[in-house]
This record gives sequence, C-alpha cells and structure tokens, in this order.
Amino acid sequence: MQQRQYKVEVERGISEDAVIDAIMQGDVIMHYHNDKPFPRWLVYNNDNASPLHVVVSTDGMSAYMITAYVPTFEDWENNYFTRKG
Repeated sequence: MQQRQYKVEVERGISEDAVIDAIMQGDVIMHYHNDKPFPRWLVYNNDNASPLHVVVSTDGMSAYMITAYVPTFEDWENNYFTRKG
C-alpha cells in the first residue's frame, strides 16, 4: 500500500490485513467501469470483527486500494450492500 493510503487506514483503525482480506475474499457490490484512469470496484467484506468497504482499482497489472472505511447505517441499508437514498 502507498504510504498516504496506509496512513489514512491506520487513522481509521483499519488494518492492512483487513483491507487485503476484503480485496481477496470480499464481494463486489458496485462497479464503476467508466472511472478514469482505471475502473474501480466497491468491495464488501465482513470476515473480521466489523463490516468493511474497500474501493479498489486495477490497471490490469496491479491493484490499487483507493480507500477503505467501515460503512454505517446512516449511509447504507442494514446489509451494507445497498446505499440509502
């Protein structure tokens, strides 16, 4: 992970292992195929103590973690797959 991204996740209390687990084992719940410079996906995983969303992108050779956060009921339905509004 790049230093800036890693710092953000540490500040949010999200471990690098949790992010990697989400990317490797989670469910893609949203596709952003037209994003530039590369498509992105929103991945959901709940294998750890709390649910986790990770936005990931790929250039076909490498994967890039854009951000990771713990979803809340304020913004998401109780399944964390469906955005409110």
